[in-house]
Amino acid sequence: MEEIIDIEALNPIYRELADLIGPSGMLKVHQNYQGIQLTLPIHLYDRKAVRAIIKANKLHLSTSQLVRKYGYSQRWVGSIQQEKRD
Repeated sequence: MEEIIDIEALNPIYRELADLIGPSGMLKVHQNYQGIQLTLPIHLYDRKAVRAIIKANKLHLSTSQLVRKYGYSQRWVGSIQQEKRD
């Protein structure tokens, strides 16, 4: 039987999570991370993984496409591409 949640009684952060990912997702977050302070990175993608992808050039994307896809600066992406050429 699914637990009935009183949304109005939730702590504000859990209320916001319930709005974003639904009550069942919010409960999963609560069960797995309750009491732990989370700090989320600005970038979704890992810098080392993106560096490897850029160096391998498997995607055959331009600098601007890589910047948009991975969210890193054009300068950083360009420097990785330059390293590859050296």
